[in-house]
Amino acid sequence: MPLKNALNLLQNGNDLSAEETFEVFDLIFEGAALESDIEALLLALKTKGESVSEIQGAVTSMRSHM
Repeated sequence: MPLKNALNLLQNGNDLSAEETFEVFDLIFEGAALESDIEALLLALKTKGESVSEIQGAVTSMRSHM
């Protein structure tokens, strides 16, 4: 999922699935995301409130990059 699509979903109050979050965080950890996009994504997650599926996807992505 492109980062911009994820950002739009979050800004509209929608949760990302674990798979969508995994894909977005993979882009971040692979260095394929702009710093400003990462900042906007993290702020949108904080503002909306992180869901269990979003935390699960982010953690799974982090672990795959260790």
